[in-house]
Amino acid sequence: GVSNYGPRQLEKISNFMRDRGIPIASCQVQLSLLAQEPLRSGLLDVCQGMGIQPIGYSPLTLGFLTGKYTGLKPANPLPKGPRGF
Repeated sequence: GVSNYGPRQLEKISNFMRDRGIPIASCQVQLSLLAQEPLRSGLLDVCQGMGIQPIGYSPLTLGFLTGKYTGLKPANPLPKGPRGF
């Protein structure tokens, strides 16, 4: 499988790998109430059309939806970089 590919990237790599006899079975993407890009981008439609199983990760938006960052205390700031929101 692959992780964090957009629809065009997924089509391209899937065709590349399939031509070499290696089908892609899954595509892992961040998906939550606040991270819905896979729904808007058409990625899930591409997955369905190519027989690839989408797998959503971080359904609680890296802890944000749990209230972990409520109040934004200095001791518990929002994460930076790829884990940031």
